Amino acid sequence: MPYSLIVVISVIGLTLWYVLVTDASSWSKAIVAGVLIFCLASMFWFPRLSLASLFLMVTLGIFISFYRIVQKSHFR
Repeated sequence: MPYSLIVVISVIGLTLWYVLVTDASSWSKAIVAGVLIFCLASMFWFPRLSLASLFLMVTLGIFISFYRIVQKSHFR
C-alpha cells in the first residue's frame, strides 16, 4: 500500500483549506499553492525527486498545521 498517498491527500486538503478559507495574504496563498503544484509535478514527472518532494509536502503540511494552531489560539 502506498503510504505516501496519505501525505499527498492530507497536504492537498490542508492547502485547499489554507487557500480558500483563511485570511492569509495573497502572496502567502500563492506561495503555498505554488509549492504544492511544484511538489506534485516533481513527484510524478521527475521520479528521482519524489522523495524530496514528499519531504517538502510534509514540511508544507506542518507549516499549515502550525498556522491553524496559531489562528485557533487567537480566536477564543
